[in-house]
Amino acid sequence: MWLVSRPPKPPQLSRIATLTFPNNFAEFGWAKRNHEIGRFEFSSWKITLSTEYAKLLDRAYSALPKTTGTGERFEIPKVVGIRMGRRTIIQNFGDVASRMNRDPHHLLKFLSRELATAASLDGGRAIFQGRFDVQTVTRLLDIYAQRFVICPICKRPDTKVEKEGRLLFLRCEACGARSSILPT
Repeated sequence: MWLVSRPPKPPQLSRIATLTFPNNFAEFGWAKRNHEIGRFEFSSWKITLSTEYAKLLDRAYSALPKTTGTGERFEIPKVVGIRMGRRTIIQNFGDVASRMNRDPHHLLKFLSRELATAASLDGGRAIFQGRFDVQTVTRLLDIYAQRFVICPICKRPDTKVEKEGRLLFLRCEACGARSSILPT
């Protein structure tokens, strides 16, 4: 009968790091050496640095412009729409489509099907037959972004719509994922 032993465990590494410093910090002008104990005193330097740093930080923050966005990389622009009689006109439709990096005709087709109405493009504007609230169009743009713009794997907006035969695929340029999407 053979006795089989387990391989030895690897040695555990210490989590304490050893740092090496030059012998004389005084030549750098930011610490003084305490010869009795053999340690460096940084307390006066830290107080001076923190007060100067705080003043500089306050000055830098006061010079920054006030933030208007939420900090997200991908934001759907605010829809500017007006109602004229029985028509709803989206003034910045071209800007919305370009910010989503999508074909305006594809976006218009989606919105017209979801609103169940006829729509047309007029330059950078979209004209819908019927009276619709701006909130309704904004909500539908959010749905469009989730289905056709944002990658379902990595949640980034760096995608392209590819057509192969009769099928549409959403290809992510960030992670390389390829997922099928329903045609509009």
